[in-house]
Amino acid sequence: MSDHKQENKEILRTVQHLLGSHLKITMTDGRTATGNFTCLDRLGNIVLSDVCERRVIGYDDTTTSSLPELRSTDDDGCVNEASSTQEQEKNNEQKNIYKWDTERCLSQAVIPGGKLLKVEISKREWEDRVDSTLSEHVSQFVSPSV
Repeated sequence: MSDHKQENKEILRTVQHLLGSHLKITMTDGRTATGNFTCLDRLGNIVLSDVCERRVIGYDDTTTSSLPELRSTDDDGCVNEASSTQEQEKNNEQKNIYKWDTERCLSQAVIPGGKLLKVEISKREWEDRVDSTLSEHVSQFVSPSV
């Protein structure tokens, strides 16, 4: 059997291990979706059931405070308007950065394959799935001893 076919069998076996498991998927736009892995199509789109999608939206609110006009004088006593205007702009602008954490729950969701960044499964769940699958395969070939 060619290496390519063997590699495809390994990939298929891995996907079969993951079916029904609880996954956390991170998308390229920063959203995360957690749910039960239901399906993977040939385009790499993933279908999850009982999904919670979470995203953090960051935005800033630039407010201008009403500070008195600042003036500075040089050594000759002349008013320096240019530097006072720059200082005033720096002092008047205050950026307030906010983060809005949103979450929505859906019965099912399709995650486009092009948006996948990372797919995660808990170590315990993965080990349980691998162990149970291996024990099923072994029990098919080994007769129980009495």
